[in-house]
Amino acid sequence: MTRQGHITLAYDRGGEGHAEWAFVDEALEARNEDALFFITTGQRLNIVDVWQGVLDLIPITASDSVNTASNMWSETKQRDVPYAKWLEWFTQNPPLRAELSD
Repeated sequence: MTRQGHITLAYDRGGEGHAEWAFVDEALEARNEDALFFITTGQRLNIVDVWQGVLDLIPITASDSVNTASNMWSETKQRDVPYAKWLEWFTQNPPLRAELSD
């Protein structure tokens, strides 16, 4: 099943800046249903006109740290994509259009 929507960075554990990479299914959101999905390794993600591939989330390292205005951060990133770039895509406003499939 392929879902249509957008990507975002969503708080997963009680704030303090820690967040997880997520996808919002806009069809479910329009029906006021649970529309937020935390993305995981093995899923296929297409960030429209930006990046597409099978997710392979790996731990960030000390060299991946970046300062952000929102102070939101995650413990993982997509393999072969710089952490700062991955973070930028997930915090765009308006959010970037995407498709997610298992």
